[in-house]
Amino acid sequence: MLATSLIIGATLIGLLFRALGFPETNIVITYILAVLLAARFTPGYRWGIAAAFVSTFTYNFFFTIPLYSFAVSDSSHIITFAIMTITASITSALTSKAKASEEEARRREAEVLMLYSFTNRLSNAFTPHEIAGVAVNTIHSFWGWQAACLCFNGEGRPEESYIQQIGEDTPIWRRTEEPQRVMNEMLQLRSAYLAGDEFFDWPVYSTKKLLAIVRIPAPDARTITDDQRQALHSVIKGVALAMDRYGSARARLKSEEEAAQERYRSSLLRAISHDLRTPLAGIMGTAEILMERERNDQQKSALAAAIYSDAQWLHDIVENVLSLTRIQSDASVIKYEPSALEEIAEAALNHVKRRLEGRRLEVRLPDELLMVMADGRLIQQVLVNLLDNAAKHTPPGKRISLSADRVGRGYVRVTVEDEGEGVPPEDLPHIFEMFYTSKKRSSDVKKGIGLGLPICEAIIKAHGGTVSAENITGGGARFNFMLPLAKDGQNDKTHSDN
Repeated sequence: MLATSLIIGATLIGLLFRALGFPETNIVITYILAVLLAARFTPGYRWGIAAAFVSTFTYNFFFTIPLYSFAVSDSSHIITFAIMTITASITSALTSKAKASEEEARRREAEVLMLYSFTNRLSNAFTPHEIAGVAVNTIHSFWGWQAACLCFNGEGRPEESYIQQIGEDTPIWRRTEEPQRVMNEMLQLRSAYLAGDEFFDWPVYSTKKLLAIVRIPAPDARTITDDQRQALHSVIKGVALAMDRYGSARARLKSEEEAAQERYRSSLLRAISHDLRTPLAGIMGTAEILMERERNDQQKSALAAAIYSDAQWLHDIVENVLSLTRIQSDASVIKYEPSALEEIAEAALNHVKRRLEGRRLEVRLPDELLMVMADGRLIQQVLVNLLDNAAKHTPPGKRISLSADRVGRGYVRVTVEDEGEGVPPEDLPHIFEMFYTSKKRSSDVKKGIGLGLPICEAIIKAHGGTVSAENITGGGARFNFMLPLAKDGQNDKTHSDN
């Protein structure tokens, strides 16, 4: 309609120009102007091309002799018509292209502004529900779609309800139908989206898991253009980044809280252990004196021995707790220095000699001097724990052995064996876990709190070694740990325990 009106207007102006005696070139330019305006203000380029041909025929009909006829009396007019048609067509095509470029630029500008606003709003959204609300509101505002968003919980399962934007400021919550089916379909998805009867679902992924589903009504999704799909993917990526940021912040906060709790726990344990250390040492010393003085009084000597044994048990727990807090503390320092393994073993045996009474003790150390790169006091604690553990589970008269041998060029292997009851097979995978205690205990075995073996593992790992346990065929258990040997000429070093 617009193109027709422009051609009619150009014809009327041309008739006026002819009446005023203007040359024909002015009339031709008037028609070209009409074609240009038709191309500019009508959709696509077809109307402009059609206007170019119609204007040529109209000019021929009204302004060339014979008038009011499509006949051509002068052959030169054919060239004029051809040039006029070509000029008008090229002008129409260029105008249509410029118009399309302008519309594309406006569309891209609108998308950029939409994404900029969307990103700013996401920065103020602090929960997945708030992020979902911003997403569906943005989609509705920009495209008019009644979009929805279904969030997944921390366990990776869809929530019972999802948010949908049905008006400019009207979000509603709808119940999720068959959430298990929805989750299974999304996990098995092999395309960019899942087409359904009511919605087309686009998954929102983080680097590790499915976070949410953006849902576009099926009628809108079926007619979506490539440009709209690309912009929608940008929105979905923004949702993924925001939800991933929320998850990372929550995990970091949880980690910081756990670290703070661990520091408080370690500080408390360290303080209590230090306060218990002195009175326990006094009790043990007094009990030892009483055992010597009352050696002839069997009843008093037995009571003193029981006091000493229980105090020693508490003292070992305190030492284990102190070792644990020392290793786990950020401020702890383990002194790595060349230490003679024979001296460490001798100190450990002296510490547990009373508990080994009645057992056949075998010590097999190589003739060569083995120097390990280690904190001697901590390695002594490892041997004390292993020997004490062997004594608890080995009946009197049975064998307990301590041996060491060089392994390869740079390590030494230390082994503690016993002929006791062994480790129950169901407990063997768990004995190095913190606070793990076996459910199968003999009535005469003093119950521990599950710190000795885990502390052994922590100390050995801190030294770059390994520790293992196994049952011996025929009865008993074997514990091995590896330590690096000190290199020749190596000086004492102190390293922070990371």
